[in-house]
Amino acid sequence: MALRITQVDAFTDTPFAGNPAAVCVLPEAAPDRWMQDVAREMNLSETAFLLPAARPAVTGAGGEARLADVLRRTDVIALLAACGCMSAAHGALYGFFSLHAEALGYSKTAIGALWTLGVLAEIGVFLAWPQLARRYSLRVLLIASFLCAAVRFAAIGWGTHVLVLLVAAQLLHAATFGVFHAASVAAVHRLFTGRLQARGQTLYSSLSYGLGGGAGLLIAGWTWETLGAGASFTVSSAFALLGAALVTWRVRVWPDEELVQQRSPLGQAVLVGGLTLALLLSAPANA
Repeated sequence: MALRITQVDAFTDTPFAGNPAAVCVLPEAAPDRWMQDVAREMNLSETAFLLPAARPAVTGAGGEARLADVLRRTDVIALLAACGCMSAAHGALYGFFSLHAEALGYSKTAIGALWTLGVLAEIGVFLAWPQLARRYSLRVLLIASFLCAAVRFAAIGWGTHVLVLLVAAQLLHAATFGVFHAASVAAVHRLFTGRLQARGQTLYSSLSYGLGGGAGLLIAGWTWETLGAGASFTVSSAFALLGAALVTWRVRVWPDEELVQQRSPLGQAVLVGGLTLALLLSAPANA
């Protein structure tokens, strides 16, 4: 997207005097790294970036945002529905992974080690979260986590007999829970402002892990009995893809548009694909 940058003479009312400076009016917030690159390119003593005024909140009689109005927004609905899809996608994993691995000949010790591996990968993501959040937008991180989940559950459903593939799938817990949870909590925090933040987090937990997780377990149980393990984890992958579609379709977490929102649709796809590929490749590398 093209942006207009104006050079002005500061601290003077005389042309070609004072201190030259650049002024860039942004349609939305941009990451610090991008603004530093622009300032370096301008090569002036000062480069200022202007942002539009904060979006006014929909308020009630007491001047506070109304929960009902926030919940009617399509971006909020899409985010909460996508979070429910991710929890539903984990239904087969949490309900039947141990049984599935044991049926294929893995010992209880090995199964316990695989669960531990996933938890350690999750902790690693939480430690690295500040760097991830500075480099990528919440939208990109969410989409990448959903795509990793689709790959992970397909691998567990059809490739559990290959130990290396199973280890890599468990390491992807870093993305499918760690990245997803951190990004979704941050997104909810920004979509529900002021005193609604606590209610927003409660709704997120209830609808995502409560309703979504419960529905995922029920669906996983039915598909496991009627269609088998592979089909059950394939349904999990489908839920993950549905979540990715919902985020791609509607979720825009203002002001966290970041550099991805300044790219063309192709550029956005390349960025999401690159992050997803990096997360996927890091799993077998760590294994």
